[in-house]
Amino acid sequence: MKMMENFRYGVPMIIPSEKLLRELIKSKYSFCSRKIFKIPNGVRKYIEFYNDEFRDLFIYFDNFTEIPDIIKNTDFKALREKEIEFIKKYEKKAIKMWEEVLDIQTKKESIISDKKPLCNNKIFY
Repeated sequence: MKMMENFRYGVPMIIPSEKLLRELIKSKYSFCSRKIFKIPNGVRKYIEFYNDEFRDLFIYFDNFTEIPDIIKNTDFKALREKEIEFIKKYEKKAIKMWEEVLDIQTKKESIISDKKPLCNNKIFY
């Protein structure tokens, strides 16, 4: 859910590449579902940050030393716009799929369309 909220409000996300994630899991960090790494394409299928559908909405890094250059050289405004545009289409797609599953018709007025997060704490947006 948080990933989708970040898209909705245009929050750029810089995350470890799949390669670095695998290295971190092997060397230092635990991961709740290690079996995912043994399944062919398991990371891309089951971890949304690496799913092909969302891949262009993240900034990936292979080494922590890359982060300052990424921050310096990334067009964050363009990335925000891309995320917001993507999520508008994705939300419509998700609603349509739930309508099919539940065999209902969603009323337009029941769909949330806030421009800012519902939380009024400015730290979060």
